[in-house]
Amino acid sequence: MKKRKLKNKKNISRDNARKKTNKVIIFLVTIIIIPCIISYIFFYLQKKDDQGGYLLEGSLERKPVDPEERFTVQLGQFVIMASYNDLVNGINLRKWVNIGYDYPINIKIDNGNLLVTASFNDKSGKLIAQIVDNNWTINKDNYCDRNFSTNALEVVDANKVPLLQVDIKTGNNIFIGGVFYFPNIRLFMSSSDSTLTGDPTFDDEIALKKIKRIFKYPSTQYLGVKDIGI
Repeated sequence: MKKRKLKNKKNISRDNARKKTNKVIIFLVTIIIIPCIISYIFFYLQKKDDQGGYLLEGSLERKPVDPEERFTVQLGQFVIMASYNDLVNGINLRKWVNIGYDYPINIKIDNGNLLVTASFNDKSGKLIAQIVDNNWTINKDNYCDRNFSTNALEVVDANKVPLLQVDIKTGNNIFIGGVFYFPNIRLFMSSSDSTLTGDPTFDDEIALKKIKRIFKYPSTQYLGVKDIGI
């Protein structure tokens, strides 16, 4: 009888040990493995569309705006400090950085969240991409590569030079860069330099090379991977 009791105690101890091990495994799967799988699936699904081509539409995350803090727009090298009321009415960037034209960008607040609407064209006036209330679409006939994450979008040319950049860092901080074409003038905006020129002989490549990339390329290999911290 004593031997049986000892065996039973050993079996109970083994069962308890197995249960503890199983709990640890379930815990690790829940907090580590499952989130990794979900993240991988999320990016993989965004990488390809139903026809197997590059996905050319998506959405930027709607981030809440803190009404107690100042709102910051980094327009190239220019830093604009706006108020919550400015956001409610929609920020007019020309009010702070006037180049004689309205910017094709609207930044506003809706239900407490930051929304961006913008359009980006090439020098011939052909659409490259547009964003409407954080929902972006890229012209499949007028781009070389694009990369994105839940809070940023970037389109580059054949030389991997950024033509447009939108990076919503927080609900109170956004960066906008790239190239803007207006009648007879061009505006090149990077985080460290902004160049405005109407000189037809100006070498655009000089200004373009100053625009630092947000993401690594090609996007097929580095989807969502940041290159620098703008």
